[in-house]
Amino acid sequence: MAHGFRTFNDRKAQGLLLDDTDAAAQRALATLHECYLDRHGLYGKPSCDISTDQPLDLYALYSAVYQVFLTWNDEPLPIPTIPSELQKALKVRDASQFVSMIPDAKLKKVSSNLLSMLVAQAVTKATAIDLLFCCRFVAHCFERPGVLDGVLSGSNAEPEGDWLDGFAAQ
Repeated sequence: MAHGFRTFNDRKAQGLLLDDTDAAAQRALATLHECYLDRHGLYGKPSCDISTDQPLDLYALYSAVYQVFLTWNDEPLPIPTIPSELQKALKVRDASQFVSMIPDAKLKKVSSNLLSMLVAQAVTKATAIDLLFCCRFVAHCFERPGVLDGVLSGSNAEPEGDWLDGFAAQ
Protein backbone atom coordinates (compact mmCIF):
# COMPACT_ATOMS: atom_id res chain seq x y z
CA MET A 1 0.00 0.00 0.00
CA ALA A 2 1.43 3.35 -1.02
CA HIS A 3 -0.16 5.50 1.67
CA GLY A 4 -1.92 5.00 4.95
CA PHE A 5 -2.84 1.98 6.97
CA ARG A 6 -5.80 -0.39 6.99
CA THR A 7 -8.77 0.67 9.09
CA PHE A 8 -12.21 -0.54 10.04
CA ASN A 9 -15.18 1.03 11.86
CA ASP A 10 -14.62 4.15 9.77
CA ARG A 11 -18.30 5.08 9.57
CA LYS A 12 -18.70 4.75 13.32
CA ALA A 13 -15.66 7.02 13.76
CA GLN A 14 -17.25 9.49 11.36
CA GLY A 15 -20.18 9.77 13.76
CA LEU A 16 -17.81 11.01 16.46
CA LEU A 17 -16.57 13.71 14.11
CA LEU A 18 -20.10 15.08 13.99
CA ASP A 19 -20.59 15.08 17.78
CA ASP A 20 -20.26 18.64 19.03
CA THR A 21 -20.82 17.99 22.74
CA ASP A 22 -17.41 19.38 23.74
CA ALA A 23 -15.51 22.00 21.74
CA ALA A 24 -11.97 20.92 22.75
CA ALA A 25 -12.73 17.24 22.08
CA GLN A 26 -14.24 18.19 18.71
CA ARG A 27 -11.20 20.29 17.76
CA ALA A 28 -8.94 17.40 18.80
CA LEU A 29 -10.87 15.02 16.55
CA ALA A 30 -10.74 17.50 13.67
CA THR A 31 -6.96 17.73 14.12
CA LEU A 32 -6.62 13.94 14.28
CA HIS A 33 -8.81 13.51 11.22
CA GLU A 34 -6.79 16.01 9.18
CA CYS A 35 -3.68 14.06 10.14
CA TYR A 36 -5.41 10.81 9.14
CA LEU A 37 -6.31 12.27 5.75
CA ASP A 38 -2.74 13.53 5.32
CA ARG A 39 -1.34 10.08 6.18
CA HIS A 40 -3.58 8.55 3.52
CA GLY A 41 -2.18 10.89 0.89
CA LEU A 42 -5.21 13.10 0.42
CA TYR A 43 -3.00 16.21 0.40
CA GLY A 44 -0.17 14.72 -1.63
CA LYS A 45 2.88 13.14 -0.08
CA PRO A 46 2.11 12.28 3.58
CA SER A 47 3.96 14.30 6.22
CA CYS A 48 4.83 11.17 8.22
CA ASP A 49 5.56 7.53 7.54
CA ILE A 50 4.09 6.08 10.74
CA SER A 51 2.31 2.85 9.92
CA THR A 52 1.17 -0.48 11.32
CA ASP A 53 0.54 -3.91 9.89
CA GLN A 54 -2.32 -4.35 12.34
CA PRO A 55 -5.70 -3.16 11.00
CA LEU A 56 -6.76 -0.15 13.07
CA ASP A 57 -10.15 0.21 14.68
CA LEU A 58 -10.55 3.87 13.77
CA TYR A 59 -13.53 4.24 16.10
CA ALA A 60 -11.45 2.97 19.04
CA LEU A 61 -8.71 5.53 18.30
CA TYR A 62 -11.11 8.42 17.70
CA SER A 63 -13.21 7.65 20.77
CA ALA A 64 -10.09 7.40 22.96
CA VAL A 65 -8.82 10.78 21.69
CA TYR A 66 -12.29 12.24 22.21
CA GLN A 67 -12.33 10.97 25.81
CA VAL A 68 -8.83 12.29 26.51
CA PHE A 69 -9.92 15.83 25.65
CA LEU A 70 -13.45 15.51 27.06
CA THR A 71 -12.00 14.58 30.46
CA TRP A 72 -8.94 16.88 30.32
CA ASN A 73 -7.60 17.93 33.71
CA ASP A 74 -4.24 18.22 35.46
CA GLU A 75 -4.07 14.61 36.63
CA PRO A 76 -2.74 11.93 34.30
CA LEU A 77 -4.81 8.75 34.10
CA PRO A 78 -3.31 5.53 35.45
CA ILE A 79 -2.56 2.76 32.97
CA PRO A 80 -4.99 -0.09 33.73
CA THR A 81 -3.54 -3.48 34.57
CA ILE A 82 -3.76 -5.87 31.66
CA PRO A 83 -4.33 -9.56 32.32
CA SER A 84 -1.33 -11.52 31.02
CA GLU A 85 -3.57 -13.64 28.81
CA LEU A 86 -4.94 -10.55 27.04
CA GLN A 87 -3.31 -10.42 23.63
CA LYS A 88 -5.43 -7.58 22.21
CA ALA A 89 -3.34 -4.72 23.63
CA LEU A 90 -0.28 -4.91 21.37
CA LYS A 91 3.09 -3.29 22.17
CA VAL A 92 2.09 -1.94 25.59
CA ARG A 93 5.66 -1.80 26.88
CA ASP A 94 6.95 -0.10 23.69
CA ALA A 95 4.10 2.41 23.83
CA SER A 96 4.80 3.19 27.49
CA GLN A 97 8.48 3.69 26.71
CA PHE A 98 7.64 5.97 23.76
CA VAL A 99 5.31 8.07 25.93
CA SER A 100 7.91 8.38 28.68
CA MET A 101 10.38 9.87 26.19
CA ILE A 102 8.09 12.67 24.93
CA PRO A 103 9.72 15.93 26.08
CA ASP A 104 6.67 18.23 25.99
CA ALA A 105 4.62 17.85 29.21
CA LYS A 106 1.20 18.46 27.62
CA LEU A 107 1.88 16.14 24.69
CA LYS A 108 3.18 13.51 27.11
CA LYS A 109 -0.06 13.82 29.09
CA VAL A 110 -2.18 13.46 25.94
CA SER A 111 -0.20 10.38 24.92
CA SER A 112 -0.22 8.87 28.41
CA ASN A 113 -3.96 9.39 28.80
CA LEU A 114 -4.53 8.03 25.30
CA LEU A 115 -2.56 4.92 26.22
CA SER A 116 -4.65 4.53 29.38
CA MET A 117 -7.91 4.87 27.44
CA LEU A 118 -6.81 2.44 24.73
CA VAL A 119 -5.64 -0.17 27.24
CA ALA A 120 -8.99 0.09 29.04
CA GLN A 121 -10.74 -0.38 25.68
CA ALA A 122 -8.54 -3.36 24.78
CA VAL A 123 -9.73 -5.21 27.85
CA THR A 124 -13.30 -5.12 26.52
CA LYS A 125 -12.78 -5.12 22.72
CA ALA A 126 -12.81 -8.18 20.53
CA THR A 127 -10.05 -6.89 18.24
CA ALA A 128 -6.37 -6.13 18.80
CA ILE A 129 -4.94 -2.62 18.73
CA ASP A 130 -1.33 -1.53 18.17
CA LEU A 131 -0.78 0.85 21.08
CA LEU A 132 2.66 2.00 19.95
CA PHE A 133 1.29 3.01 16.56
CA CYS A 134 -1.64 4.88 18.14
CA CYS A 135 0.61 6.79 20.54
CA ARG A 136 3.13 7.66 17.83
CA PHE A 137 0.43 8.74 15.37
CA VAL A 138 -1.47 10.90 17.87
CA ALA A 139 1.77 12.48 19.12
CA HIS A 140 2.66 13.32 15.52
CA CYS A 141 -0.76 14.94 14.99
CA PHE A 142 -0.40 17.25 17.99
CA GLU A 143 3.36 17.91 18.07
CA ARG A 144 3.45 20.95 15.77
CA PRO A 145 3.95 24.18 17.72
CA GLY A 146 0.67 25.70 18.86
CA VAL A 147 -1.59 22.84 17.79
CA LEU A 148 -2.22 21.30 21.20
CA ASP A 149 -2.50 24.68 22.94
CA GLY A 150 -4.93 25.76 20.23
CA VAL A 151 -7.09 22.69 20.72
CA LEU A 152 -7.15 23.15 24.49
CA SER A 153 -7.75 26.91 24.44
CA GLY A 154 -10.12 27.07 21.51
CA SER A 155 -7.91 29.56 19.68
CA ASN A 156 -7.48 27.45 16.57
CA ALA A 157 -9.96 27.86 13.75
CA GLU A 158 -12.97 25.61 13.51
CA PRO A 159 -12.90 23.19 10.56
CA GLU A 160 -14.28 24.86 7.47
CA GLY A 161 -16.13 23.54 4.47
CA ASP A 162 -16.59 19.86 3.77
CA TRP A 163 -13.67 18.62 5.85
CA LEU A 164 -15.35 15.20 6.04
CA ASP A 165 -15.05 14.83 2.27
CA GLY A 166 -12.50 12.19 1.50
CA PHE A 167 -13.15 10.26 4.69
CA ALA A 168 -12.01 6.72 3.89
CA ALA A 169 -15.30 4.90 4.20
CA GLN A 170 -15.32 1.14 4.01
